[in-house]
Amino acid sequence: MNKGQIFSLDFLLAMIIVIIFFGTIINSFETKTYLLKENINYDSLIQKSNSAFIALTNGKYVCKTNVNNNLPFTINKNLLPEQIFELKEYLGLQDKNILLILDEEILFEDKLLEKNEKIIVIEKDIVICDNEIDFVEFEKCLNGNPCEFEKKKIVLKVSE
Repeated sequence: MNKGQIFSLDFLLAMIIVIIFFGTIINSFETKTYLLKENINYDSLIQKSNSAFIALTNGKYVCKTNVNNNLPFTINKNLLPEQIFELKEYLGLQDKNILLILDEEILFEDKLLEKNEKIIVIEKDIVICDNEIDFVEFEKCLNGNPCEFEKKKIVLKVSE
C-alpha cells in the first residue's frame, strides 16, 4: 500500500489565505460596529449636555424679576445647591462628570476630567444675579442702554 501525502502545500497555503480573508472581513465589521456605537454614545452625551445647559439657565435656578417673571439664560447664584449631586440630579447627569465654571471661578467640580475622555464643552454669556432684578432696569439693558447687569461667561463641561 502506497502512503500518499494527505495535505499538499498548495492546499495549506490556500486555507491560510481563506482564514486571513475571513478574519479581515470580521475585523472590519467589528470595527465599524464599534465606531457606530461610539458615535451613538457621543451624540447622546451631546444631547444630554445641551439639555442640562438649557435646564440650568432656564429652570429653577434662573433670576426672577420683581414682577415674578423668569428671565431666560440667567442664573441666580443664591439658588444654586451646595452639593454637586443635587445639581447633577436636577440636570439629569447623575452618571456623568461635570465641571461648572463662572468667569474662571469653579462653582462645581465633580472629579478631574481626563484628557483622553470625550468632553462636551458648552460656553455662553449669561446674566448673573444675587436676588430679584428690577424688570424696568432689565428692559433698559435689553434695549442697549447702560445698566448695572454684566454678562459673565459660564462654561459647562460634561464627560462620561
